[in-house]
Amino acid sequence: MHIPGHLGTMIFTATLFLYNLDSVLPYKHHQPVVPSGRKSWMRAHRQELLVLALGAFVVAAALFFQAGWQTLIGFISHLAAISVLYSLPVLKVHGRWRALRDFPLLKVFLIAYVWAAVTVWIPALYLHRALLRPSS
Repeated sequence: MHIPGHLGTMIFTATLFLYNLDSVLPYKHHQPVVPSGRKSWMRAHRQELLVLALGAFVVAAALFFQAGWQTLIGFISHLAAISVLYSLPVLKVHGRWRALRDFPLLKVFLIAYVWAAVTVWIPALYLHRALLRPSS
């Protein structure tokens, strides 16, 4: 089974977008931070990371539309929503806004689900394979 490079590039750039988006979210820069070289570097290069994130998004979107995947926008959108909401504060618990990543048990299942979908379902859909086996 051969998966073309543009599919891998689309997944890579979408992942690059998400990871860099997480590092430039404004609310994160008002949180108390344990000093680390990584966090200091991210704060010092916030603009560059934003440009990288936006560039990666543009490439991923262009490859998505170039491949003619518009019919899968619903499937891809729910993965994108989970991935973005993973980092954004969406639920208020005990007076404090929390992202989905702040819920330990939920976090594990969300990560497993999204990575399974990205590494198995997206290539299967690209190869026009059924995601469910027909019942006998």
